[in-house]
Amino acid sequence: MNADDKSAGAKASLDEQRLALDERRLELDRSFARKWLPTLATVMVGLVATIFGYVQQRLAAESTERTRIESKSKDEREWGFKVVEMYFNKRELFDLTKNAEPATRQRRARRQHQAAADRRGRGLAAAARDALSGDDGTRAAQGELMRVTLPRVST
Repeated sequence: MNADDKSAGAKASLDEQRLALDERRLELDRSFARKWLPTLATVMVGLVATIFGYVQQRLAAESTERTRIESKSKDEREWGFKVVEMYFNKRELFDLTKNAEPATRQRRARRQHQAAADRRGRGLAAAARDALSGDDGTRAAQGELMRVTLPRVST
């Protein structure tokens, strides 16, 4: 009987060990790290990739803008140099006393431009007067009319 008791005791001990092992395995399976770590790792990788892509896109946009600004300033500088060079090489084109025709055209264009600007200014002044005066003109009579100074035209 001793042998049976020993084998029964060993069997019970082995069953207890298996039960304890199964309980530990169940606890491990239910643990937060085991359950959610793969999902969290996947989400984190996606988030890092998205942030990295956004930063790369912003850097590329800034670089493009910087290049555009540099190109524009270079073009303006070169254009200025060309104008100065043309002025020194072909002064007769810029001397209005030698050639009266371009001077006359420029004066006429300036007068037309000034007249158009004056007409626009008078139109704005009338619109402001209409907006500020009430239906019966009480605001204008009380001195609340906006005063607009128009430029003088010299002919």
